[in-house]
Amino acid sequence: MKTGKHKQTGDTFAIKIVTKANLSKADEVALVDEIDILKDLRCEHIIGLYDVFSEKEFYYLVTEEMRGGELFDRVVSKSFYNEKEARDLCLLLFKAIAFCHKRNVAHRDLKPENLLLAVSILC
Repeated sequence: MKTGKHKQTGDTFAIKIVTKANLSKADEVALVDEIDILKDLRCEHIIGLYDVFSEKEFYYLVTEEMRGGELFDRVVSKSFYNEKEARDLCLLLFKAIAFCHKRNVAHRDLKPENLLLAVSILC
C-alpha cells in the first residue's frame, strides 16, 4: 500500500498495487469483478474506490485512506473493550452489510483483519 496525493487539491489517497504476474486468470477476473462492485458502492461505511489504473504489469487501485488501521489490531491492543464500543462498532458494520445486501452484494470474507478503520477509534 502506498500513499498518493492529488496535485491540485492536496487530498491524500491510498494506492493498492496489485502485481498482475501474481494473479491467476480466476484471481484477475475476481479482482475486476470486485473493482466493478466497489465503483458502484458509495456508502460512508465502505471504503471508497476513486480510480483504477491498469498497466502492463500492475493494477493501481486508488482508494480512500484508512488511517485507523485494522480492527483486529485495535481490538487486540486494547486492554478493555466495553459494551458501548462493541455496540457502536457493530452498528456501523451492520449498516454497511445492509447497504451491500440491498444491492445484492455479499462480502463473503468478513473478519476483523479485513475491516479497516478510517480514524483511530476504540482508543
